[in-house]
Amino acid sequence: MITATPLDTAVPLMADVSPASPETPDLQHTTEAMVAIAMTDTATAWTITPAPTNALPVSSTPTITVPASLTPVLAITAVSPTASPVAAAIAAAPPTLAPLDDGSGGFVPGTGNRPQAGVESLPETLYYLSNQDGIAQVWRLRYGVSAPDRLTSDPDGVRLFDVAADGTLAYVTSTGQMVVGDVPFEPPQPAQITSVAWSPAGDWLAYTLMTPGADQANGGLHAIDGLWIQNRDGLTVLLEANTYAADESRRVYTGPLDWRPDGSEVLIAHERGTGHAYSRVDIVTGAVTPVWNDSTLLPDSITFAQWSINGNAIITSGAGQVLRVEPDTLGTTILLGAEAGFQPENAQQFGNGAVTFLDSATRRLYLIPPDLSAATPVTDSLTSQGRVDFLWDNFGEQTLIVVYDPADSVFGSAVLRDKEGALHSISLLPHPVGLPRWGAMFRIGDTARVQTSSGDTLNIRETPDLSSRVLIQLSNAAQVKILGGPRWAEDYRWWRVQTTDGIAGWAVESVTDERGLRLRTLLPVN
Repeated sequence: MITATPLDTAVPLMADVSPASPETPDLQHTTEAMVAIAMTDTATAWTITPAPTNALPVSSTPTITVPASLTPVLAITAVSPTASPVAAAIAAAPPTLAPLDDGSGGFVPGTGNRPQAGVESLPETLYYLSNQDGIAQVWRLRYGVSAPDRLTSDPDGVRLFDVAADGTLAYVTSTGQMVVGDVPFEPPQPAQITSVAWSPAGDWLAYTLMTPGADQANGGLHAIDGLWIQNRDGLTVLLEANTYAADESRRVYTGPLDWRPDGSEVLIAHERGTGHAYSRVDIVTGAVTPVWNDSTLLPDSITFAQWSINGNAIITSGAGQVLRVEPDTLGTTILLGAEAGFQPENAQQFGNGAVTFLDSATRRLYLIPPDLSAATPVTDSLTSQGRVDFLWDNFGEQTLIVVYDPADSVFGSAVLRDKEGALHSISLLPHPVGLPRWGAMFRIGDTARVQTSSGDTLNIRETPDLSSRVLIQLSNAAQVKILGGPRWAEDYRWWRVQTTDGIAGWAVESVTDERGLRLRTLLPVN
């Protein structure tokens, strides 16, 4: 029986644009429009808190005083990269199926997967791997920009990566080297990094180490392997070591990793006994809390888990079900029951309560409305034997879909599903794509331009809050340089910027118009 579930709280956004007509407060012949929008980040949990400088963002998580129970820091040595090209398979495009005619010359939404006319932009900024130059590198396609830009040029090629809230990259090369920002580090040898993930605020980087052949050892702890975190100052802590054993005490942390939106703990996949499970690891105390029990939530019944938008619950998929799990009690709410007959993968719940998942049996993408009534397909079968990545935009309207065929391909073909259900080729992504994720619109040092309308101006403030002094008001098309951020303050996402006149202050990234639609007030520049 499918039961209702509490909704994640929507995040309000409040505009900091000064309209030419005085319809809302904060005059000066200008106003500060205050409107709300249900913006929920499914790919990145933007929980940035204000910080006193324009340096890297400071998290809302507690400052860590490393307990005696946690392993001391191990040395990480800077090295110079060496050339070693990466070989990666290019996936074939997914089979094309024509959409059904609705009798009026249009198509029936959700039918067919033949890409329609190409789209010229994506709804968010996309970070991804591509081997279009022969070696896998990290690329970025910014919202509103006409061409992607390559962010790495590593001669060894990139195998894994993640991007922080401020656009800082952490990536792992094919030779096992990890690069954080522009600084290469050699992890303790001979361990290999199997997963990486920035905290929501970008102040901690979590990663897992695993030594080849350690599983053939005589059980027990391994000095290097396990779940690590590292902060921007270089403090490195082994939170939880792997235990290689043949019984139920076995714990081998492999990932994937998912940070709680408040940055206080990590949800991580690991091997347990002869099966697979998830646990929560507190980054302050190192305490490990299993996300399973021996009665109602068996460990092997969960194949994928991630935090809900606000971090109040864990959304799991596996054993034909999608569940909403209360972290502390392990109480469950059924979002999709086994009686529905699906094999759900990568289930996610939006801020309004709607649920999406991929059915592994049919390779179709489904959506369950907020009232948790019947699941409805929003695509036809995307592939017969391959695998699928999908990213919904921040409003749950458009979806980036990458199909890998065969399933073990590193790169796949990307299409965009629009609001009406049509699949479009992406003219700006003509090359294969791997590990797609939405990310920061800007990186430190980028140039941005102001976007306003009808004579409105954008306020540049002394600090990132609505009561702060306005330093200058910028008109449409003015250009600024990104100096720092982003920061969340008073439900805005702020960037520290510098005008062409050298005035430095804080500006909001987006507001909403009178229709409740998002208006981006800062846009990337080619």
